[in-house]
Amino acid sequence: MGELYRKLHGGSETGLGDEVLGAYDRTSATMAKRLSELRKLDPNLGVTEPMNFTLTALDGGKLDLKSLRGKVVIFDFWATWCVPCRAQHPLYEELKKRFRERDDVVFLSVDTDEDHQLVAPFLEKQQWSSKNVVFDNGLVRLLTVSSIPATIIADKQGRLASRMNGFNGDKFVGDIAARIQGILDAPGGAEIVGFSRVIWIVLDSVGIGEMPDAEAYGDKGSDTLGNIARQRRLKLPNLCRLGLANIRPLTGLDAVAEPAGAFGKCTLASPGKDTTTGHWEMAGIHLEKPFPLFPRVPARGDGAV
Repeated sequence: MGELYRKLHGGSETGLGDEVLGAYDRTSATMAKRLSELRKLDPNLGVTEPMNFTLTALDGGKLDLKSLRGKVVIFDFWATWCVPCRAQHPLYEELKKRFRERDDVVFLSVDTDEDHQLVAPFLEKQQWSSKNVVFDNGLVRLLTVSSIPATIIADKQGRLASRMNGFNGDKFVGDIAARIQGILDAPGGAEIVGFSRVIWIVLDSVGIGEMPDAEAYGDKGSDTLGNIARQRRLKLPNLCRLGLANIRPLTGLDAVAEPAGAFGKCTLASPGKDTTTGHWEMAGIHLEKPFPLFPRVPARGDGAV
């Protein structure tokens, strides 16, 4: 560009900077105008924070979620075709009754149907209230809601604090009520931490000691990390900085005075000790009974494998 400018201006670059800045300003103004016009059609264009979304109400009105800051907001994602959603609806009504005296708790019924015309007749037929029924307007994609019913709770600061996927009839009311109350009881929301992204790194099969029921599974004395540390010297400066050696004494690894991370150890709440059970539980799925295991079969020689 500089070479072309010099050819047109007798070999001089005088004024080139002003031309570039002027072109940038004109382009920026054009883009800002275009974005403003597009947002008149879609107020959620470019919005990346869920509680900055604007949802369309059943009557066509607009609900700016920013107006709900200072309240705990419970999003109930459902659709007219969803049978489990129908089964869960009376449980939501029971849940609402528990918090009806609280003006700082808001329940939003978020419909995810592509055809909005189906909703009003459905509500009338089912004799469901149309109060606080809104359409998702893309919120489903932003929150990656892949299955319904789904319940998502935002705290008073607008941070996502809890999520429950699927229908759990026996425990739903008590579980969600406890979550809501826990958020309400947290002083200033200080105990609730919101993240836009979480990167979860799992060191599979790196145990740090046996579990209380180890003997029942033939795991008595299991201690993968401890046994490795006793056999060879480990050099894990980053994990130690985060607090690995603060969990328990490990040969050759030193605890730090001020760990950079939160640290601790836990045991499975689900029955079973296989990898799948552990991964499911980390994702929030608690098994009521263990997965079936391969049976012990006779080996070619004595014993079993």
